[in-house]
Amino acid sequence: MYTSVVVAKLYQEEPSLIVNLALTYGIMTVLVNMPSVWLVENYGVQKSLQYSAMGHILGAVLRLLAFWLLESPGYAYIGQVLIACNLVVQSNCWTKFGMQWYPDYQQNSIQAYLSLAQIMGYVITAIVSPLFIQKDDHLNPEEGFTNMRNYLFLTVALAVVFNLGILFKLKTPPSVSPSKKFELSKR
Repeated sequence: MYTSVVVAKLYQEEPSLIVNLALTYGIMTVLVNMPSVWLVENYGVQKSLQYSAMGHILGAVLRLLAFWLLESPGYAYIGQVLIACNLVVQSNCWTKFGMQWYPDYQQNSIQAYLSLAQIMGYVITAIVSPLFIQKDDHLNPEEGFTNMRNYLFLTVALAVVFNLGILFKLKTPPSVSPSKKFELSKR
């Protein structure tokens, strides 16, 4: 993908610096997976999702500020790491979310849909970024920075809207899951 090379030229950085921003997701998945499971098990789905939503919003805003105001991809690592850590927590919540909110016969489907939604986010990002960042943006830095800022603003706006939905619209899960209610009704 040429996007990372163009962004690196625009900011006069090594392309590996930009490519490594994407690697933070994989690295943080390995490092944060077990602690995030502990968080979900000890604090529950609702609080874990709310904490991770706040962290995701903070990370997205920090990444935007790093590129927009500081014009330095190096500082973007702080925001990127926050986003990556909180995405791991969110992805670990979906399993427990499905178990608490849906009957047995629907749990696998809802977990698959929620996992697929996260993967679709990555795919959409890969499709949309070249629409904003053009191959020759580094030749006209003013236009290139405008395109980069517009792209970052869009991604941050989407992250904020999605995570605000988690913060304010997520209801308390049922005290007894639908699966358990069904089992209890049979007795």
